[in-house]
Amino acid sequence: MFQGSILVRLAASLLIALAPFGAVADEVSGGADAIEPQFRGYSVGDIEPVFSLTDHHGERVTEKDFHGEWAVLFFGYSNCTDACPWIFGVVAHAIDMMESTAPIRPLFVDFSANPRTPEPLADLAEAIHPRMVGLIGTRRELFVAGRNWKMRRMQRSPRAGEVGLQWHHTPRLYLLNPKGEVALLI
Repeated sequence: MFQGSILVRLAASLLIALAPFGAVADEVSGGADAIEPQFRGYSVGDIEPVFSLTDHHGERVTEKDFHGEWAVLFFGYSNCTDACPWIFGVVAHAIDMMESTAPIRPLFVDFSANPRTPEPLADLAEAIHPRMVGLIGTRRELFVAGRNWKMRRMQRSPRAGEVGLQWHHTPRLYLLNPKGEVALLI
């Protein structure tokens, strides 16, 4: 019951934070303990919530390093000028709203092609939220993580001021319970 209560409160916090942007959560059915969103032909159960990446401190981490705590994971690129900046703000605001109920760990997987070093991501992660963990990887590691999490993305040429190839991607938030399972997809 406690887990369901946290899930409902976290989902509500994210939806409240997203409301000014006109975002809508995926269709959800069932009770608080049995949330099973459907997203473009697959459900949360189809997602394989695993990754092996490098955090913004240069340490190798996997999804198991975050078991035992609630988390919200999202993919994007650190030099994004479109959806990512407002997603960062939404996540930070929702996490602050939930702090008294349950601390939430924000996890950001950076698709950026250049640079693939932790230093620039460390500055970004710390600016967004003190609990934020920025994650980077090799091209192969990012491909595998995106595939496992059913992340839809498409490479595009850089716009003025951008360096290297960039990604169009779906701005999804994966809410993870302390067992590391995807509890909700927004």
